[in-house]
Amino acid sequence: MESASGPAETLQPPAKRWLLLLLLTPALLWGCWNGPFLRFDDPMIFAWSGTGSWSDALRYHPDHQFFFPLTLVSLRLDRVIFESLFPAQSASNPEAWVTLARMVNLLWHAAASAMVWMVARRLGAGARLAAFVLAAFALHPSACESVCWAIERKNVLTGFFCFLAFCIYLDARSFKLHALALLAYGAALLAKPSALGLFPVVIMWEVLGRPRINSDAGTSASASTGLAGWKGALGRVAPWVLLTAAFTAANLIWCAKSFLPTLGGSIWAVALTDVEVLRRYVQNFIWPVSLSFFYGGAPITSVFAGRFWINLLALVGFVAATVFLSEPRNRRATLFGWAWFASALGPCLNFLTITFLMQDRYAYLSAPGLWLAVGLAAQGGVSRLGAAKVRVSRLAALGVLGLAAAWTASSFVRSAAFNDSMQLFADAAEKEPQSCYAQIFYAQELQVKMRALEDPQAANLFAGHAIAAFEAGLAAPDFERYLHQPDAHLDLGYLYLRRGRFQDAITQADAALLPPPWIPVLPGQWARAERLHGMAVYRMGNLPQATAHFERAMAHAEGETRDEIVVLWAGTALELAAVFEREGNREKARSIRATAAQGLRSIPDTSKAHAAALKMLATLPPSTPP
Repeated sequence: MESASGPAETLQPPAKRWLLLLLLTPALLWGCWNGPFLRFDDPMIFAWSGTGSWSDALRYHPDHQFFFPLTLVSLRLDRVIFESLFPAQSASNPEAWVTLARMVNLLWHAAASAMVWMVARRLGAGARLAAFVLAAFALHPSACESVCWAIERKNVLTGFFCFLAFCIYLDARSFKLHALALLAYGAALLAKPSALGLFPVVIMWEVLGRPRINSDAGTSASASTGLAGWKGALGRVAPWVLLTAAFTAANLIWCAKSFLPTLGGSIWAVALTDVEVLRRYVQNFIWPVSLSFFYGGAPITSVFAGRFWINLLALVGFVAATVFLSEPRNRRATLFGWAWFASALGPCLNFLTITFLMQDRYAYLSAPGLWLAVGLAAQGGVSRLGAAKVRVSRLAALGVLGLAAAWTASSFVRSAAFNDSMQLFADAAEKEPQSCYAQIFYAQELQVKMRALEDPQAANLFAGHAIAAFEAGLAAPDFERYLHQPDAHLDLGYLYLRRGRFQDAITQADAALLPPPWIPVLPGQWARAERLHGMAVYRMGNLPQATAHFERAMAHAEGETRDEIVVLWAGTALELAAVFEREGNREKARSIRATAAQGLRSIPDTSKAHAAALKMLATLPPSTPP
């Protein structure tokens, strides 16, 4: 693979022709471009993009937990443009703008990929090495999560501004350019807090001596340092340190509620587990056959665990192989590639425990570093073949094109999983059976399908599959990090009730009210739990207990204005009326039904709970007062 002699040649022929690979990026979106919003998080886009003023998007919202104003402004702009161009379609389907949101995601990903190309060239990579890094980053199926998932606008925006900032920083020799790089970094931080991962990349590049990739002509690998020595390095990174420290401190305050107890109970366990996490990321990049929307697994708590040593040896062996295969003059650059990969993952490596052990989108900023190291190893291996320079050049070009085609085909297939939530979660549950999120979200999708079926036999079949998925989710090793434990217990409990497993339903109702201390039980969840308990004991013939549980459920739901809670309250009231009816107190039952009917009729027809309200109203006796 040839090298560039300097950034001035970045877009000179034949190098610029490799940018045509970006024309293949629509494959990342091909299977889902017109699919609906995903159920996981995407409804938040609908709320964020359509409420408040433009300036409202720029301030911190406690209910968001994270601060990403640039992302909110970008999403709102998409929606405004779509509703202006297609008013009729927007009126009939308020979520129709999802197609535009995904397409804009793709454009930002293509722009981020172009920045990755520029970074590789400014590091001294030749056209074909830079093309390899470009193709791997732009076309690899792991990028589908950032492009196809509409809410990940924050990821592609962050990627673009981070790579722009680093690209400018690499050759900045004036205050103006350093200020511009810092401004781009600031924009990335306002798009998503994980942009903090760029800071250690800049630090590692300075610590390793600002390594550059050699040219084929054998030019010196010495870095252009601008200011001399370590004082110059401190002067360059000092503003980055201040901005990073300020933003980190702010996010530790803003996001305090989203952090969970330390994975495995100690920082030591986190470090051991992250060895496996890093190995899995590398494996997914090199052999992307098991990509999943969710990943599960138990923490590693002992240095004597076999899992730790297997993962450590595999990871160290692969890194060592790439360094060995690289040409001696490029080994420092290869080490920098690995440092980039590991350090950019820093904000997502579980030291501040977040919900997920790992995600494809978490490695978005890290991917170029890994591909740079792998590309340098491949370049070194090809150069040792001893073939004529022309043959080596052609072999490298064919290799890049072949890999680009393979990644494009894989992305074409992977994108189809994002076409709807059921398909995405089913895929995750199959690939990651130890992920509680995969199993529980798949079970919830099965519930949705079950409720929509009119055939009792088919609905019962879906209920059985949902029970199995819920049970697997509750037994998964990462269930302790699941933030919606009460709802999972309650969903499973209601399915048990449907199957006549009353005691199991009661067990789940009780478990829903005893989550770990860092997970609050909301009033609506208390009401659901008490109602479930009441329905179970009612069917077991214990009318006094049923009455007590139904009354407590109504008390917890009383005063709630959300439509779904009103429906829950009314449904509980109807259950209580049935108890009084069975006890012979028909006047009391009639009065409760009238109150429930009044609440159900108050739900507007624009509400998502309206259909459930109508269904309940249809079950009321004709004698119920209006």
